[in-house]
Amino acid sequence: MNRLIGLAGALCAAGMWTGAAAQQPLVQTSPSDHVIQAPVVVGSGRVVTAPANEQYATTAPVAAVSPTTPQPAPFKPAPLGTFMQTTADQRVIITENGYLITREINGKRDTSIAMLTDGLGENQQVFPPGTPAQFWPLEVGKKVTFNYGAGSPLAVTARVLRTETITVPAGTFYTYVIERRSHPVSDFREDVATYWYAPSVGDVVKFQEVRQSGASRKPYEMVQLVLPHPVANTIPVTTPGDTPERRAEFCTQHGTALAMPDGRSVPVPCVTYVEANLPTYTSWLNGQAAGVPATR
Repeated sequence: MNRLIGLAGALCAAGMWTGAAAQQPLVQTSPSDHVIQAPVVVGSGRVVTAPANEQYATTAPVAAVSPTTPQPAPFKPAPLGTFMQTTADQRVIITENGYLITREINGKRDTSIAMLTDGLGENQQVFPPGTPAQFWPLEVGKKVTFNYGAGSPLAVTARVLRTETITVPAGTFYTYVIERRSHPVSDFREDVATYWYAPSVGDVVKFQEVRQSGASRKPYEMVQLVLPHPVANTIPVTTPGDTPERRAEFCTQHGTALAMPDGRSVPVPCVTYVEANLPTYTSWLNGQAAGVPATR
C-alpha cells in the first residue's frame, strides 16, 4: 500500500514533532507501507511536500510513536543539501561526516561538531573526544563540559534547559532549548549562546547570543527551509563519479527549481536539487560514464 506521509507523520516516526504534529493522534503503519521521500519546503507556517513519485519511494517501515510525549532526540541533522533562509543569513549544508557538519553561510564555510562548537572557530578539537556522544540524544537536564581547541583552549559547558514550542516565521516547532557557556581557560569573560533546536527539521530555528569577549553574533529566526527529503531516513550523496563539477553540469542542464504541488516553483542551491533528485542524478551520471548524450 502506497502512502504519502507528510512531514509531520514521517518525522514523528523518528521521535520528532512540530507544534502542529503535537496535536496529531498516534501514527501507525505496517512494514509493507511505502514512505515517500520527497522534497519538503517549510515556510510561512506551512509544510509543502513535492508531488509523489516512485523514484522517492522506500520500503522503510514507520514505527508507532506518541508525538505528545517528549522523547530523547537522537543526532539526526538536516539532510545534506538542506537550504535555510534565516532573518540574518542564508545557509546550506554542504558536507556531513559523523558529528562534523559543514555549512556554507553567506558564501563562507563553517564547520561545527554536533552543534557544540558552533561559532567557536575551526579548531575541531574537543577534549575529551567522546563528548558529542555523551550529549546526544538530547534530554532535558543533560549537560557536558569540555575544552575546545589546543594551546589556549576554551572551557565550554552545554546543557539542555527545557523543551519549548515556539513560533518563528517558518512556522511552529517543538524544540529543545540548549544553552552553551564558554570562556578562555585563562580568564572568565563568559559568552552565552542559546539555541532552539527542532528535531523535526534537524536544525536550529532560533538563536541568540550574549558575549563578554567581543561582539555578539546576530540573533536569528528561521524564515524558510528546503529539505531534499524529510529528516527520517536521510540519504547522503554517495554516488560513484559524483563531483562538484558533475553536479554543476547536471544543474546547468536541468535547472535548480523544485515544483511544488501548490503550483509554486522554489529555486534552491544545486546541492539541494541534486539531493532532491538523487535517482535522476545517479542515472544521469551513469549515462555520462557510458558516453550517452545528456538530455534534459
